[in-house]
Amino acid sequence: MSLSFDFPVAPWSSEYVAPLREMLASKNIPYSESPTRHSEAGAATGFITVANLDVSEAVSLVSVVFLDVFHCSSINVKVNGFGVEGRKDPSRGAPPTELKGVR
Repeated sequence: MSLSFDFPVAPWSSEYVAPLREMLASKNIPYSESPTRHSEAGAATGFITVANLDVSEAVSLVSVVFLDVFHCSSINVKVNGFGVEGRKDPSRGAPPTELKGVR
């Protein structure tokens, strides 16, 4: 199982798009950008996607986005698997179930 992180490129998110791209590039995190088919005013015109993340990587990425891109002072990320098992790759270690104030 793998997860993806998708961030909308939209009028409401425009102030965060460049900082997100810069953060991803500075951390050598590969990402792609794809357009949408929506033409409505205010709708997302595309998405920035980071694909193929395991749970630990997804939690870390979301944490960094909230702290470094949105400039939140702290966050609390909880992961509920609802019975879905994560990757069985022992080299990755057990994914954290909760991160508080990660920097």
